[in-house]
Amino acid sequence: MHISLLRVKIMFTAPIIQEKFFDRVSILELLDKKLKSFKEGYRQNIAITGHRFLGKTSLLLHFLLNLTDDKIIPVYVEIRHESPRNIADRFSGVLLYNFFKKLNQRVDSDLNSLVNMGEKVIPKTVETIRNIKSLIERGEIEAGYSLLFDLTYIFEQETGKLCLVVLDEFHLLDQGLGLSSPFSDLGKKIMVQKDTMYILASSMVEKTRDILSRKLNLLFGNFEIIELKPFDTETGKQFLEENLNEVGLQDYDKRFLILFTGGYPFYLSVISRELKKLHGDSEHKLSGEELIIHTLTSLLFYQGGTLNQYFMGILNQLNEPGIFSGALKILDAISRDEKRLIFIANDVKMPLKEVSNHIKYLMEIELLARNGSLYKFNDRVLKVWVRSSWTLRESSLNFNPQEQAKQFGMEIKRLISDFRLESKKEPRQRVMGLFRQFKNDIVEIDKKNYKLPQFIEAEASGIDNIVLTHQVAGSKKRWLCAVKEKEVRENEVAEFALRCKKNKDKVHKRLLIVLNRIDVNAKLLAKQEKIVTWDINNLNMLLDLYGKEQIIL
Repeated sequence: MHISLLRVKIMFTAPIIQEKFFDRVSILELLDKKLKSFKEGYRQNIAITGHRFLGKTSLLLHFLLNLTDDKIIPVYVEIRHESPRNIADRFSGVLLYNFFKKLNQRVDSDLNSLVNMGEKVIPKTVETIRNIKSLIERGEIEAGYSLLFDLTYIFEQETGKLCLVVLDEFHLLDQGLGLSSPFSDLGKKIMVQKDTMYILASSMVEKTRDILSRKLNLLFGNFEIIELKPFDTETGKQFLEENLNEVGLQDYDKRFLILFTGGYPFYLSVISRELKKLHGDSEHKLSGEELIIHTLTSLLFYQGGTLNQYFMGILNQLNEPGIFSGALKILDAISRDEKRLIFIANDVKMPLKEVSNHIKYLMEIELLARNGSLYKFNDRVLKVWVRSSWTLRESSLNFNPQEQAKQFGMEIKRLISDFRLESKKEPRQRVMGLFRQFKNDIVEIDKKNYKLPQFIEAEASGIDNIVLTHQVAGSKKRWLCAVKEKEVRENEVAEFALRCKKNKDKVHKRLLIVLNRIDVNAKLLAKQEKIVTWDINNLNMLLDLYGKEQIIL
């Protein structure tokens, strides 16, 4: 068995830049802190989640490769769609490899060689590894799986070394391994093995929450959950500046790329590499916009494009009987901002129940997400690809690839133009445009459900206010909203509360949208005055949900 983890050259994706890891400082500090506590006898396990391309695996590998403590042996295993024997061999091999590496011994990546090395030094551990292999080869998968997760305990008893076990994409333990209850069995081991610390990581955010809350519920309180988020605007700009210094993009070009990628580190990294390549290859240096159009066309439209190949791979996985055709139609409809179930069904001309079943499947594999009564893509780049690249090739009457590529480029040009146009509008104007999209939808914001009524009027009032009117059972009701671009302090909240009370018509809901920050006292006063506060992340989530350009400051 050839062990490739933590030894061979690792093809890091963003946020790693060659030898340098970008951002995620607070998370790395937290991992360091937890590891120090573990050494001192207090263990808290960690669960790390985050959608594909947010840099979860890069974060873990960077952390492990910089772990120098000789007392702690890291065991990183990426769970894949493979046989139980392969997983057991990789787990055992990585444990042995890193143990001997810490002893400064010359090691091979062959499992048999590592086992032979360990016969005299750690005989009980080696005997256990052989027993695991024997059980699995005899078809006793459950017993072999159970013994595999006893391995670190036996190893610790024999060596005095603590183990840090990292199971990447751990949700795959219940898929194709022939195990009846892999998570509850793992949970029992974690409970009793105080000298092994676990980091469970997964790109399936909702499934991870479900596993932790239901199948590992006895351990739920013993897991600190870290959810990776995209880069914010400032971090995204710093990333692009550090990677594209010689390209010389304008600020609005960088802000467009952050919007386009949703701040996903992987996409920013892939696009940066291609931008640099095209910039260097071009005889006549292209402008920022032209360079971005050529770059995105190369990556997303041409067959050999990195992102095009990846997304085609995703679509090819939707090959379950009765799924493929309907799922593609639904993805296409939602990419064009059909977001309500009944409208999606009308668009794809399928029965509601059938559409609902397809959407349920697409949500299970986390291509789609639901917020209240609305559906959306988890991945902004995938949405653009489905709407523009895939649909263009599937539906275009022009079979000339060069002409199709030109059409795709025009679509990217339109996206850039729309972004610039929207960026020139004042935030209050953009918020009013958003409110006009509401159609009595239910939406979750900060874990609270809001009914967003269909407003019959949306008018600017004063410096930053918006008066919104909707109708309920024949009577008019009003929302009063203020959009604040600068930091909000207590006195501004007090003024807004007074304005609400003085309004000649009774205000049904008071809403404060804060684009910068709100200090603690101001937030407390807003809560006391029953003023709902939304920050820029809440606002951008709604803008994205309703197919509007997000605000990238």
